[in-house]
Amino acid sequence: MQLAEKADLTFNFINDIENGKKWISPNTLSKLSAALDVQPYHFFLPVQNSRQPGKSELLSTFSDDVLNQISKIFRETAERYK
Repeated sequence: MQLAEKADLTFNFINDIENGKKWISPNTLSKLSAALDVQPYHFFLPVQNSRQPGKSELLSTFSDDVLNQISKIFRETAERYK
């Protein structure tokens, strides 16, 4: 409920996303990432084992510059679809 409120979405919509009943637009992705204070690409990372903190093995091959560019692309895409 707190996430829905913070992201300006309905609880039912969040629930439907979690249960695979709804797909999200770039705008919704942007709202969720802002509400959770994470970059949009984090939603596409493999789930981390709690004993292995840090970037995933795949993303660790990219520099912070590249990861920032990926985030920028997501933000710009979300802006286009507002």
